[in-house]
Amino acid sequence: MAEQLGLRARFAAHTRQTAWDEFHAAYFAAEVLWHCLTMPFHLLSCDIRTEQARPWHEEGAVWPAVRITYPDGFAAP
Repeated sequence: MAEQLGLRARFAAHTRQTAWDEFHAAYFAAEVLWHCLTMPFHLLSCDIRTEQARPWHEEGAVWPAVRITYPDGFAAP
């Protein structure tokens, strides 16, 4: 068993060329899963602003779009 502390802080200095280890991959996957599962509840928060954006056109289909503005300090992967 292994332990790694402060992974969020370690991402701050990352570039596209930075190699990931198993801790980075696990942390990122957990953060993405958490945000996907909780996003509907986050969007109901008073701190998060939503507004309708221009529709997105792709391969002949038209998709509604929403612009989301997160408050400072909102942690997102």
